[in-house]
Amino acid sequence: MKTRVITGTVVTLFMLAVVCLYATPVFAIAISVICAMAVWELLRAFEMHKVWILSVPSMVIAAALPTVSFVLFKILGKQAVVFITVLALTFFVLMFYSFFVAVFKRGKLNFAPLSASLVLTMYAVTCFSALCVLNYLEGLGIFTVGMVFIGAWVSDVFAYFTGRL
Repeated sequence: MKTRVITGTVVTLFMLAVVCLYATPVFAIAISVICAMAVWELLRAFEMHKVWILSVPSMVIAAALPTVSFVLFKILGKQAVVFITVLALTFFVLMFYSFFVAVFKRGKLNFAPLSASLVLTMYAVTCFSALCVLNYLEGLGIFTVGMVFIGAWVSDVFAYFTGRL
């Protein structure tokens, strides 16, 4: 319990610092690091982290796409079409590559964990990339980002204190 409280305190202080640096490149880089950590945990959950030929591209995309999204919105302004196009093309290439590897591994790679890790990678990267571009959409901004972090933190705290799965 003591370790979890200390970890929670450190993470909370880190997240407060990240939120205070909102709309700066530091925020985008921090979100990219967090996204890469999240994708790594998702890959570990499906034991796909050992398949380097698939986990490395997923990690590169997770580490790069939030920052790339931030830079694109910084340069191009409020053109959400560009953001959606970049996400769609990136995920199409990752999906095509993953299935290409699955076909040529011929039975050495189980298709179910591959598909689940691919979809969860796309899910995590999309969510974290959206955090980086919220500042550039009208009516949204630091309040929305703060609510995302507070909502996730509160739900985790209550889940910890009320029980386990």
